[in-house]
Amino acid sequence: MRRTDIPCKLLVYFADIVIMHNVSWQDFGQSFRCQETTLLINYLQHFCGNKDKLLNHITMKKIVKSFAIAMALVCIPMSGYAQVDVSFQGHVDLSADFTSEMGGPALDAVAGARITDYFFAGAGLGYHTLMWSKNNSGKYATVNTFTYHHFLPVFANLKGYYPVGDFAPYVDLSLGGLIGLKSLVTVNNNTTKSANREADGLYFRAGLGMDWNRFNFGGGYQLYSQTINNTTSYNTHMGYFKVGYRF
Repeated sequence: MRRTDIPCKLLVYFADIVIMHNVSWQDFGQSFRCQETTLLINYLQHFCGNKDKLLNHITMKKIVKSFAIAMALVCIPMSGYAQVDVSFQGHVDLSADFTSEMGGPALDAVAGARITDYFFAGAGLGYHTLMWSKNNSGKYATVNTFTYHHFLPVFANLKGYYPVGDFAPYVDLSLGGLIGLKSLVTVNNNTTKSANREADGLYFRAGLGMDWNRFNFGGGYQLYSQTINNTTSYNTHMGYFKVGYRF
């Protein structure tokens, strides 16, 4: 076989390997060290034509390879940050709200997105009842008044988790609006009538809790800030305990 029988592309491929890796060049049993690439370039020029085209071809291959490697080094770590684990999460909570003068049950349903294992953002709707009693002792009789205050909180909910095995302690924040419903009044335990509609206002809740498998437990502080007749602000500060189920 003559040297001219070797395809030019194959010679360029061998040249690229020799130049990139500085290895020995083997040419039909005749070996020589390619420490200086000009010897190989001159040899290839004889069979492949223009020397400048040959050098440009090999140089462009090196540039493309270098660019591909650089992009891989940049994009592979970035891809790890770009893939954020987001999934649906919802939960239903039953609470006991209380103050020194009144208290009652509350039911809340929340749905949203669990962002990795550490964050949750969602929205919720609740139905809360506060029960308040008052005894008015007169000269001839005592009147016992029992009032049920009903509210619909509509709120945004944020949680921050710190998972530890099957347990996940969390910080719980809710903020939104409070829609007042009509109250019910019972007098002397036998007469119930509808009273005025409760005033709307601001709803806020902040607390700590613990997830265990699909159950959660928590407690904290809760505020109803109502505006009565567009002039008077009435704030009800209370505590709460809750249990719930996550799905």
